[in-house]
Amino acid sequence: EAGEPTLRQNQATQASCGVDWTHLMEPDALRERFPWLDTDGDADMEKAAITLGCLGTAHEGWFDPWALLNGMRSKARELGVEYHHGTVMGMTMDSSASTPTIS
Repeated sequence: EAGEPTLRQNQATQASCGVDWTHLMEPDALRERFPWLDTDGDADMEKAAITLGCLGTAHEGWFDPWALLNGMRSKARELGVEYHHGTVMGMTMDSSASTPTIS
């Protein structure tokens, strides 16, 4: 409940910027679309009820940064990069240099 005004404002901001694929959903609509979603909450378990949701029906996805990092590491190793493990004890930056000096 506490976040409902913020969610409404965020979705309104998106709509004002031309985003027409996000839709506010009340609890009944959420339960119908996502039957596994518990919108009722449970005061005994300190679990708040879901009073509003926002669904993006296009241009949505997810990002797995760990998979990206591992993929980049793997390709870098294939290209000959060697990784050295250690502790950085200091770093200085020369304003005229394009990269820092690590010691």
